[in-house]
This record gives sequence, structure tokens and C-alpha cells, in this order.
Amino acid sequence: MRMVLVRNDKLGDSLLTTPLVATLHREIVDLDLTVVTDRVGKEVFRRLPQVGQVRLMPPFPSFREALQEGLAWRRGGVQSVIMTRPNGRVYALAALLSGAKHRIGAVEPSKWYARLFTANRWSTFDSREHFARKYLSLAEPLLGRHPADEPTIFPYREVSLNPVAAILHMGGGGAHVTLMEETYKEVAAGLKEAFGSVALTGDEGMVEMASRIGASTGALDLTGKTDLDALAGLQQRARVTVGATTGAMHLAAAVGCPQVVAFLMRSADPQQWSPWMSPHRIVRSDHFCAVCTESRCTRTEWTCRNTLRPEALIDAAQDVARPLPK
Repeated sequence: MRMVLVRNDKLGDSLLTTPLVATLHREIVDLDLTVVTDRVGKEVFRRLPQVGQVRLMPPFPSFREALQEGLAWRRGGVQSVIMTRPNGRVYALAALLSGAKHRIGAVEPSKWYARLFTANRWSTFDSREHFARKYLSLAEPLLGRHPADEPTIFPYREVSLNPVAAILHMGGGGAHVTLMEETYKEVAAGLKEAFGSVALTGDEGMVEMASRIGASTGALDLTGKTDLDALAGLQQRARVTVGATTGAMHLAAAVGCPQVVAFLMRSADPQQWSPWMSPHRIVRSDHFCAVCTESRCTRTEWTCRNTLRPEALIDAAQDVARPLPK
């Protein structure tokens, strides 16, 4: 069967789709799978042996781009299209143009393009099920049953880096997934005391802050210096990774590293976005604003992250960390 899987989104979403890829490859005989994704997703799917081809497309293509893509699928004899995005009306048109017998997605029934699907999994996507399980449910119309849960996967290339016992991932600087500098400083110092060695990781937007924290705590500063292979290798050898809810935490789950994850607001629901099938602890602020649904703070200058207790993160790390090797 020739199949197209559309997965255009962030690192965490791409990783949470890998159980679906593994299930489809195992359950469908002679599957020829193409994944349509963006540059972030490409870094995940190009590594999977279950994927035959990766095609690059933006998350929100123009109608012209969708027309060209749908016709390319038709010429390639695509029989099934699975869309993991619940708002992909343009990709829904591409699936229709492809002539695929099976067009599976998750769209609110009131949307006009919901009629373009042969199977609509909206009832599952509208629930508080974990997103990995939601993505797995997209295979049900083809398999005739809901697939069993299985872990995320990320086959990484070995990179020569000295291992550390703990990792403090500082993200990319977005306020809703970034803690206060003083919090990072106290957590870094606490992790170093508890585990002996700690590395700071994150995107280039955190380099200046991490430099100050590394200088004051003795933590190894690797912000802006690790690609996905290097970060995955560090996590696979570390006893624990600590950070806010970002794609890096799902990467840690994929390579088997326990995590402590700080969730700062209700729109990032731990029930739906926690690390999948991996040991972890969730830490949240006690402040009432911690259950808001805003992506930008409009009232309290991010009191939810200002009041997050560093000792809660440190204690959780000691609780969930892998034991020392014998």
C-alpha cells in the first residue's frame, strides 16, 4: 500500500507521531510510506527506517501548493492519506485530489472540509487523551481496531560528548516554556550538588543567560552547541533531564531518559502532553494563574513561572532519576 502521512508541526508533535509510523509499518504488508513534513519534522522522520520518503511542505501551504502536492500523490498511486493536524483544510483538499481511497483525519464536524475525509477521528482528538494515543487512533480505520500503545522512537547518530549525570534544558526563550533566570540558577546548583555533574542545554536564544548561570554554578554550558543527535546522546546517558514542556522533553522520553517537566499553564495539559511511556514527574506552580489558557500573560507578568519552586524540581529529579550504574 502506498500511503502519505502529513505531519507538519513542532519537534514534540513529530516525535509523538513515531508510534503511529511504527504501528503502520508493522501491521500493513508492503507499506510504502511517504511523510510530508516541514524542516523540523524532517530531522525526525528521515531517521526512521519505516519511512520510505520525506517530502518538505510548510505547515500552512497555499492552495496552489496543495493542488500540486495532491496531483503528485495521484501520479504516485497513493491509496491512503493520513493527516495528523486537526486544522489542515488545505491538506484535506490535497488528499481529495489524490484520489486516495482512504482519507483519514481529525476535523471538527462543523467544518466544511470534514466531508472530504472517509474517516474522521474528531471524537478522539476532542478528548483529553494523550496526543500519542490520538495519533495512534488514526490507524484504526485501516486496522479495524485501536492499536496498542508503544513508545516514541528516535534513532540518533552517536556524537562524541562527555556524559553528564543531569541535564537542565532551558528551551528556546519562549516565555510560556521558559523559567526565570534565578530559578534556573538555583536548579542548576541543586542538580550539581545532588548528581555531581549537570549540563545546560537549549537554543541560541538562551546562550547569554546560560553563560551567566554556568559561570556562577559550575554547570557545563552547552546551549546553542547541541544538535538533536548530540542532545539525544547526552540524554540517553544522563540519569535525568529537567525542563519546561518542550520538544526536548519528548526527545528524552524517546531515548529512555527520565524527566522532570514544568507545566506552566492549562493549555499545556499534562494529561495530553506529558512524556509518553517514560518515567517522569510533573511540577506546576501553586499560583492560581497556573491554570490559565493564555499563550501570553496579560495580568501578572508570568506569576505562574515566577512562583515555581526550584526545590520542587530538584526533589522531583532525585525521585525519578535512574540509579547509579553498579
